Amino acid sequence: MDPKIEILCRERDKMRDESIALGQRIHRTIILFFTIAIAIVGLTFQENTLMGIKNLEVIVFSLSQIEFILVILCIVIISNQHVHAGYLQAIETKINAELGSELLIWENLITPRFLAGRKSAFFLGTVCFSLSLAFIFFYMMYLFAFRYGNYIISLILLIELVLSFLLARKQNAEQNNTYRYAIEKINLERRKNNV
Repeated sequence: MDPKIEILCRERDKMRDESIALGQRIHRTIILFFTIAIAIVGLTFQENTLMGIKNLEVIVFSLSQIEFILVILCIVIISNQHVHAGYLQAIETKINAELGSELLIWENLITPRFLAGRKSAFFLGTVCFSLSLAFIFFYMMYLFAFRYGNYIISLILLIELVLSFLLARKQNAEQNNTYRYAIEKINLERRKNNV
């Protein structure tokens, strides 16, 4: 096998392992997000029996900030994973071009069609997570505005929600940008010595 293709294959395997590890971190972050969301909802339904409303307001606000940090963390990890995916797509494209066949198809054909397509479980899961994120933030805004009478915190939560969605939109472009950049930079041709 051509040593350049062998190097790209090893790089592809390493990047694939890193991408899988990032996916596992995303899953753990999402589980923690929903655990805290359930705690927030549970606490607010038991507010009269557990503690005073002022104490509950502080606890719910603290938990809401942990939720915001988890959302940002999740978006950053997903963005990192998209950069990996773009690079992996470029490696596959270069190897296939060098071999003159569509030998490697996972990143460029299988994933976009079956994992990231609009009817895939991944896409539907992402939509559900996004709607759940919006719901929990709207619920917390409702709590602070109408039950606790604290419109400032409600506004802060709205700003955090908007920032989260803007950041999520931006990270979606990372995969395509990485792919285009890597395609330009991966050069399998032998460099001429300037002697």
